[in-house]
Amino acid sequence: MVVLAVGFLVYLIGVFVWLTTRAKRRVDRLNESQDYDGARKLMKELRAVYPVSPEATRMFQLVEGTQLCIEARYPEAISVLSSLDVAKVKAAFLPAYLNSLAWSLALSGNAAEAVLRARECVAASEAGGKATPLQRASHVGTLGTALVLAGEADEGVTLLEEALALRRNPRGQAAHAFFLGEGMRALGRYDEAADAYRRAVAESPSTEFGQRATASLQKLAAYRS
Repeated sequence: MVVLAVGFLVYLIGVFVWLTTRAKRRVDRLNESQDYDGARKLMKELRAVYPVSPEATRMFQLVEGTQLCIEARYPEAISVLSSLDVAKVKAAFLPAYLNSLAWSLALSGNAAEAVLRARECVAASEAGGKATPLQRASHVGTLGTALVLAGEADEGVTLLEEALALRRNPRGQAAHAFFLGEGMRALGRYDEAADAYRRAVAESPSTEFGQRATASLQKLAAYRS
């Protein structure tokens, strides 16, 4: 969801001592404005000045995979993230790693595996005990999305409602609201599905999930007429 990983990406890059607050804000703004080329250029410049080490290589792989997830280049994100040795991913970054991987899997049509990775993400986050409300929203939102796509809408909609209540950025809210609508529709709760789709449109009408929600509203209205 990309969409779902922008905050983590900025935080992850921030662990490098040479990355200033101004640079973090620049990466954030570039991704929020969907200037992915600009974000990649900035990260490339930063990587050029960072000392080469196995740890740095792993961190940049994680950054790369997260950036690909943000750009909705899910097969590429899966390839990069799956190439990492999970045992060597630091515990502090494990939930974010699993979240990006789970989202990419879910949106690539592999919902069953996405559910497994998303459950691992939530478990790792809860074990760490340091997740912020925004991180919790991202993690349970990804699990809820994966469950809806896997045909387990009952559990999925509950988690998506939790994610929406915790509040995230408008693009993340639109994604969660859209999949809440999909889950409600699968359960035959059409009025609630329409409300969720409308929320997705209101949150971020020009993004992928705002546009998909608009199309779903039209289809739902035609179905019920």
